[in-house]
Amino acid sequence: KANSMTAHFLTDDLERSAAAAPESLAIVDSGGASLTYGALDRGASAVAAALRDCGIGRGDRVGLAAPKTTRAVMALFGILKAGAAYAPVDSAAPVERARRI
Repeated sequence: KANSMTAHFLTDDLERSAAAAPESLAIVDSGGASLTYGALDRGASAVAAALRDCGIGRGDRVGLAAPKTTRAVMALFGILKAGAAYAPVDSAAPVERARRI
């Protein structure tokens, strides 16, 4: 329950920031790619909609294997917006471990 509440607060904060300052910089990754709050929120909402179309919803877990980029942050917020939890998957981990996750 606490994790669900935390996810709700995170997505609510993103949506409030996107509404208040959509063109403000939200994130810059180590490669120099950046997203505004508006772009991050729109992208996360699109990810959430795609996940819901696949039947993902509250209580489901979604594995996330991605380098630490703006796109990964967008995916993470999308997973949370869909009501699911994310499980980080290390691409350097043995294949069997990744499959279990």
